[in-house]
Amino acid sequence: MPKKVAIIDDEVDIRLYLAAMLEDKGYATSTISHTEPILERLLAEKPDLVILDIMMPGISGLSLYKQLRGNPAFASAKLAILSGMLTGAAREELAELTGDPDFTSPDVFIAKPVNVEEFLRTVDMLLS
Repeated sequence: MPKKVAIIDDEVDIRLYLAAMLEDKGYATSTISHTEPILERLLAEKPDLVILDIMMPGISGLSLYKQLRGNPAFASAKLAILSGMLTGAAREELAELTGDPDFTSPDVFIAKPVNVEEFLRTVDMLLS
């Protein structure tokens, strides 16, 4: 059974692009818009990896990230933050953005624009 990856982003092009790359590598994907009931979809689909954009209108990706990290249903899922605004000091930047010095880092940060080879290597590493 293929590993499942959920992609949450407000940009449809990003969701479809990442999903197409992952499906070509044999992963099962689901794409979720910021306007959908995200937690309900994730609970129903039980992905092995959640790729989450942190800058979305109407919903804070950071808030959603904290909810996922604190939910036992996602204890075994890998969590990746996708962002075009973070630099190499991403953990420190997120701690500052959240006002939480104990911010728990995601399993990986993925920078936008996405480098295809690096992205696929990262997903393979997380799900191997």
